[in-house]
Amino acid sequence: MIGQSVLHYEILSKLGEGGMGVVYKARDTKLNRTVALKFLPSHIGADGTEKKRFINEAQSASTLDHSNICTIHSIEETDDGNLFIVMAYYEGMSLKEKIEQGPLPLKDVVNYAIQISSGLQKAHEKGIVHRDLKPANIFITNDDQIKIIDFGLARFAERSLLTKSGKTLGTVPYMSPEQAQGSKVDHRTDIWSLGIVIYEMITGQRPFKSEYETALVYSIINEDPEPVTGLRSGVPMNVERIIQKCLEKDPLYRHQHVDEIIVDFKKAEREMLSGVRSNISIPGVDNVARSVPKDRVNMISRQRSKFLLYVIPVFILVLFGVYYFLSQRVVSPGIERSIAVLPFENLSPDPNDEYFADGVHEDIIIQLSGLSNLRVIARSSVVRYQNDNRDRRQIARDLNVTTILEGSVRRVGNVIRVAVQLVDPHRDQTLWGESYERNFTDMFEIQRAIAMEIATTLKANISSRERKRLDERPTEVPEAYSAYLKGRYHGNNRTEEGLQRALDYFQQAIDLDPAFAAAYAGLGDTYMILGSNQLIPQNEAFPKAKTYIERALALDPESSEAYSALASTLFWSDQDWIGGEKALRRAIELNPGNANAIYKDAFFSMFMGWHDRGFRQYLRSIELDPLTPRVQANLGLAYVLAGKYHEAIAHLNIVIRDDPKNYAAYLYLANAYHLSGKTDEALLALERVREVGDIAWHKSVMAQMYAFAGKIDDAKVLLS
Repeated sequence: MIGQSVLHYEILSKLGEGGMGVVYKARDTKLNRTVALKFLPSHIGADGTEKKRFINEAQSASTLDHSNICTIHSIEETDDGNLFIVMAYYEGMSLKEKIEQGPLPLKDVVNYAIQISSGLQKAHEKGIVHRDLKPANIFITNDDQIKIIDFGLARFAERSLLTKSGKTLGTVPYMSPEQAQGSKVDHRTDIWSLGIVIYEMITGQRPFKSEYETALVYSIINEDPEPVTGLRSGVPMNVERIIQKCLEKDPLYRHQHVDEIIVDFKKAEREMLSGVRSNISIPGVDNVARSVPKDRVNMISRQRSKFLLYVIPVFILVLFGVYYFLSQRVVSPGIERSIAVLPFENLSPDPNDEYFADGVHEDIIIQLSGLSNLRVIARSSVVRYQNDNRDRRQIARDLNVTTILEGSVRRVGNVIRVAVQLVDPHRDQTLWGESYERNFTDMFEIQRAIAMEIATTLKANISSRERKRLDERPTEVPEAYSAYLKGRYHGNNRTEEGLQRALDYFQQAIDLDPAFAAAYAGLGDTYMILGSNQLIPQNEAFPKAKTYIERALALDPESSEAYSALASTLFWSDQDWIGGEKALRRAIELNPGNANAIYKDAFFSMFMGWHDRGFRQYLRSIELDPLTPRVQANLGLAYVLAGKYHEAIAHLNIVIRDDPKNYAAYLYLANAYHLSGKTDEALLALERVREVGDIAWHKSVMAQMYAFAGKIDDAKVLLS
């Protein structure tokens, strides 16, 4: 076509070709300007329905007016029915071509990441998702300005991603897990792809690689990429964290909006400019990466390594020794210290000793969660893996942790045996293991030894206050501790019968040891639950709850669990908002890993209108307790209270997909639909509330929504 004219465009040269068309450089003879013409595959113009759909899509994309998005001038059609797009022409190269020259300097990575994010932010604000973000669709002008191209083609390219062999191998590596599985995608699929692009800019390679598309898709859905810090030195830790969050398998745990990425990268940029934590690099490599081929860069690095080896061999040996020692004890550098303690197996001959294995398991979680620089998954999320033979890697992905503790407990009379092993599920490697056989009276020493060994293995520093807490014994009376564990075991069932039995056992523990603070806290918390669920009259339950909790704090003024329980009594019994907030702050100060206290603080903050704090605490609560239905549902409520109805609807639909009987999620979804003016959808969600949940607590809210929707009779039935 070079030298020919199409309509009033004179074709000058061919710029490139891909699965969705051929691009030419051309001159617009009417306006006397240089443009780029993208001719689309003939089947789009031949199919009337597809042609109309494409034009609508491209028209939407043409409205995107942003400095980091390629300008679309018009959509044209040749005399024989072929469609082509007229775009602005820029001098420069694609990001794909840039990466092929070698890993980019870190300052360029940050600069480009911010520009790409800015362009995506504009598109997402307009409700447009790219769906095919990759280096080939990102252009860098000669003055270093990013231009994202092919927004109008994304939906059509997506149709052939998994069907046209050879055409899509360059695209599949950038697909999100939900896209690879054929699920519905939203703007967070672009965030995943952006994470892949950033990874490739830094390392010069893709995080997921395979010659076969099926294997590649499996890797995207199931496997974790190697950290960028393992492939290139000098990468700031906060940049690695940004990439890790972009590449979360579940969209819920990714950055929810690209403006969050912009903020994080601007912070990284400031740190790099100021030399904080990020200016360490292999000398010379960043300076030559843009202009020197990768094999030449590797040769330069090898020459420097030989020089160091000859000049300072002793120094190298010392460094190697330190590295070897640390590699035997520490998880990969840059990975957050996190652990899931799976339910312990009960190997006791008496099946009634199940409570004891459960209690040891929960106590170890409580002790570990008290360590400020170790993220510990809450019991309520790990308990579902009881008798579950799921693969460790899958559990680690579900809970977003780097290590797992497995264990078993055997009790025969007063002799107990506890066996544990700490594993890295991603490498299928045992990091540490031990077996303890002691008398029952030494149970606290076993728990302390396990916590200390885990902290040492993961290099989780222990403060003097935390060490003092680990050294404390909650009671000196073994029988009292046994009764306390039974109380907790039955109380965790949350049934009326279980809660009543919990009261009896906690009281037994107190009778055996009147100074047992944790037993008082358990008793108070149980009364609070019974009253809150109207299983006993609130005017009877709440005063008792407060009395027992205050007694627990008098005996142990540094009990995070007791302060968390006190906050509930102050909120719901006394309506003392200031006192309740102080109690929660103290609970979190004493134990930053107290998932229940953090959840309560998030809930309280949103109702007080402190949305920023509320969202921070909800996200932290989800990190610690990702699989508990109430936490996920209440994040949706937080979006509603903040007026973010679109985000609420998107999040709650994901919650319902994963937990179809979560009636609270349906209720909050109905609220979000109602407040965003979608009455029919709100009524459907309300019907689901009535089908799957106990509506006693929510009758007034539901009646109000029915009334607003004109369903007066339904509202009256609920209030009758």
